[in-house]
Amino acid sequence: MHNGNRRRLHKALQVIEVSGKGGIEGGISKSGGSVGDNGFTLISGLVLNFKTYLSLSEECNDAYGICNAHFALSEIYKRLGDLEKSTDALTKCQKQAQENGFWFQKIFSSISYGQLETAKRNYLKAHEYFETSYRTMVISEKIIPNITDLHKLCRVMCGVGRAHRSFNVLISALQAPPEMKMSELLTWRNTGVLFLQKLQRNKTT
Repeated sequence: MHNGNRRRLHKALQVIEVSGKGGIEGGISKSGGSVGDNGFTLISGLVLNFKTYLSLSEECNDAYGICNAHFALSEIYKRLGDLEKSTDALTKCQKQAQENGFWFQKIFSSISYGQLETAKRNYLKAHEYFETSYRTMVISEKIIPNITDLHKLCRVMCGVGRAHRSFNVLISALQAPPEMKMSELLTWRNTGVLFLQKLQRNKTT
């Protein structure tokens, strides 16, 4: 992704988060919600910018640029609350990633799919995508150097995907300090026990 476009995307996401209405469950919705005038103007401009970026990448047959543009559009639409457009752009991103062997895009598109399915409360389907991201991460460890943080992210997200049977309990556990949260999720992931039972056992000891 071009550095200028990356900075614009980061700035737009900050505006949405500061407004308190960003994320999958906030932002622009079909029911008429709003991210605020400034946020809406900035996001509308970003959509146009990345559509232009996509068009230029397609003209010069830049597969990497096409893949990144689709991913950026998916993230923008996701924060606007338009899950249908977000999923459509993400599908195109993952297709490019699979055809061209773009490891980072394969990993993050799977994570993003998991987030979209979680937003739709399709927790079993979300788990499948998180599991895919984790397995792709394991396969690519020898190909991509210095990916410790990304590895942790994939393992945690994969674990979160398994929490469909005790989702409310998991959300409460995620309020813990970061180091405790990471330890809890990774231990749960590695031992394979039911998350709800593990929490109950910890509370009684």
